[in-house]
Amino acid sequence: MKIIRILFYIAAAATVMVAIFAMWTGRSYMDIHTITKGQIEHRFQTLPFEDFFNKSYYNYLRATQRGYFNGVALLTDGRLMLNELDDRVFIQERTDDILWLDNYLNEREIPFLYVRVPSKIQDNSVIPRPFSDNSIIEDGDYVLNYLKDRGVDTLDLREIMDRTGVDYYSAYYRGDHHWTAETALWALGEISKFVNSEYGFNVDTMVWDPQQYQHIIFERGFLGEEAETINATHLSEDITALVPMFDTGIMVTDIREIDSPQTVSAGSFVDVFIPKLHDENNTRLLYGELNAVHRYFNRYENFEAGNQKNVLLIADSMGIPLSAYMSTAFGTVDNLMLFYGANHRIWPAIERNNYDLVIYVLSDVIVAFEDTHTYEADRLFLGRPPGYSS
Repeated sequence: MKIIRILFYIAAAATVMVAIFAMWTGRSYMDIHTITKGQIEHRFQTLPFEDFFNKSYYNYLRATQRGYFNGVALLTDGRLMLNELDDRVFIQERTDDILWLDNYLNEREIPFLYVRVPSKIQDNSVIPRPFSDNSIIEDGDYVLNYLKDRGVDTLDLREIMDRTGVDYYSAYYRGDHHWTAETALWALGEISKFVNSEYGFNVDTMVWDPQQYQHIIFERGFLGEEAETINATHLSEDITALVPMFDTGIMVTDIREIDSPQTVSAGSFVDVFIPKLHDENNTRLLYGELNAVHRYFNRYENFEAGNQKNVLLIADSMGIPLSAYMSTAFGTVDNLMLFYGANHRIWPAIERNNYDLVIYVLSDVIVAFEDTHTYEADRLFLGRPPGYSS
């Protein structure tokens, strides 16, 4: 008890001194707080013992079986998972938009394929008990089945993973909701087999064969978004970049403005997609750096591709590595990353570019996530072609 009294007296004295200093200088408490905070940040690039305290807090969450913090569920198998609990109010609107796009393409005799990407959990058994009613899988099922029942060509990667025994634990990052580069390459194989069978394409099996790629591993070189969100900075994990060992000659063009395309870069697969690999001293890699030109609306032209089909890929962030590997399979890949207020660019592209195939890749993570109040501001809002009236 004596030590508690001493600490109390010290704290009280410090408070009085701050108050007196504030009166003498005419500064408020917040002024003094800002000055002090600024001095600490100026003197220390990182706060003292920050990693220790972050790890201690993470261990506290585990020990107390809290199971959930800051929008992230702490799965019972040690992984982390984004687990937003908002109402999924736009599922029907999003699904109807995809169906409308399919009908629009059918009128132009352009094949359309919807690809469902599962979340990182095979079932809800690994979700902490208080959050075990998560509906992320069921929401993805709904979208897929709704489209399938109405005649849309669909490819369910969750069903294939379950049927063929793909391990969900290793297919995704432990501290990030995205799939690994290896899993994205596997997905390219499943997509390629489907389009070869159903649309008469002839994508070479070489492009999805892992043995045809150099595996460059950054050991503990990646800290995922979910780990960062809960300050679990000690959960850095391995990240692998896959580089084709066969010839590629790729040009990237920004086609956001349909009438004024701009060349972005050209060269080998590494030159274009993962230029960070040229830095031999680099030890870390971000998920987005698996494809440095994934943003916005870019065209990838591969002059070495054995199949010179012209494909439009519409995808969420799961398409970041997938689109890069798709460039090895097709002569031209127009890659539109789904984003707020930007998806309307697909309409003039469809009208002008004579696509052989349109692929829409959507993950269960995005299906189950909402953060806007109106559908027109939603990430998956496609709008309608210019001049269209309902």
